[in-house]
Amino acid sequence: MRAGRSAAVHVREGSALPAGGTRAFMHEDTVEQARRQVAESERRVAAQKRLTADLERDGHDTVAARRLLAVFEAVLTSHREHLKLKEAEASWG
Repeated sequence: MRAGRSAAVHVREGSALPAGGTRAFMHEDTVEQARRQVAESERRVAAQKRLTADLERDGHDTVAARRLLAVFEAVLTSHREHLKLKEAEASWG
């Protein structure tokens, strides 16, 4: 969590919580957040692969680009593992 940010969950007036109340809502929110993180990481990996290929095709040094790609791929793996954990937690109810 970033400094200065509250961990509180804000629900707009009139919005419905899923069956199971606030706890289920928080799990669904966490699962959805994890899914968004995976999707964003997948986009970053794909973009970095394209960039690396473009650099290589144009004869540029790709060492830094490949290192960054490796970092993005490691983050993606971590996000996928986190999503699996959050989905399992949500299924426990």
